Amino acid sequence: SSDMWLGNSSQPRELLFGMQMSGHLILEALIDHLLAVTAMGSEAEDVVLSGSSAGGIGTFHHTDWLADRLAAHAKQQRLKVAARVSGFPIEGIFFPIGFPVFYEEFILGSRRPADHFMDHYIRLMQDPWLLPACVEASRKEGFAAEDCFDVSRMVRYTRSPLFILMNRFDALMIQDMGLCPNCQGTAGPTTLTGKYIRFFGSLMNNTLVNISRALPSAGFFVPSEFHHDESFYALLGSTKKHKVIGGMTLPQAFEAWHFGSGRRVFLMEPTCHQNGPCNAASEDVAGRPRWPSWPHTNWSRLSRFHINWLPFRKGHGVVAAVHGDPEEAHEKSAHSAVAALPLHLV
Repeated sequence: SSDMWLGNSSQPRELLFGMQMSGHLILEALIDHLLAVTAMGSEAEDVVLSGSSAGGIGTFHHTDWLADRLAAHAKQQRLKVAARVSGFPIEGIFFPIGFPVFYEEFILGSRRPADHFMDHYIRLMQDPWLLPACVEASRKEGFAAEDCFDVSRMVRYTRSPLFILMNRFDALMIQDMGLCPNCQGTAGPTTLTGKYIRFFGSLMNNTLVNISRALPSAGFFVPSEFHHDESFYALLGSTKKHKVIGGMTLPQAFEAWHFGSGRRVFLMEPTCHQNGPCNAASEDVAGRPRWPSWPHTNWSRLSRFHINWLPFRKGHGVVAAVHGDPEEAHEKSAHSAVAALPLHLV
């Protein structure tokens, strides 16, 4: 939809050569269709809404909406229980608190973020659909409703459980949004680009910790890699590549969180090379996963559940860790009951 699934207009726009921004309307039509022609509304026990990049933004904004939509359908159909809805946003935190700070301003000593960086785009290009709870809060708390586009702002007003997948050093935001095309993950800690990358990583770290405080039920899997979302596709459903944090791979971490009866999962890979990015997923034997020794968790029961991760895979393409306590992380700087609705890149 090219509008982060937030467009709420069916009218053509002159600035877009007659195209329209209708991402939210597309989702409405999709869910209406699924409820009308499939058993999703009557038989699904768990529904996981997921997307990456722009789809990750859409997932953050629409998980509560989907939960409300399915609850209303269940009431209309006089069902006893509505499906449990959770969100699985991949690389969708646009933006960390305090970003974007443009690279050229950073090297001159400024740490002031650009004001309302994407809000102008939202107003100019489309009639945005924004999280109603955040819009309502903007009226009560006195901030601009357009600020609800910013995930680090709106996420605190969500109700539905979220499992957040995010690279600490998002290459797209650093290179494209921060205007540092020459920034690379191998940049040393004393170089200007290396300092800028580590500055971004510290902002992302603080943002994730703040989100974990606001949403105690949220799960997190945070590699310290210099990538956007492309690094995650090899981790979803792969039997060869593993990113192991706290003894767990990404599929294990999600399934433990989703089926673990409230077990908190906060997995953040420590930084490398003096607070910088780490290497990519490991193929070494030492990187093979293991189930952690968590008390009161029946892993044999959890192993009976299985999520079909194939919808998330796109092509073919370390780790002491901190888990459980985000404060500690900050200090250390389907044949299943699950229906997955991936919002792919737009």
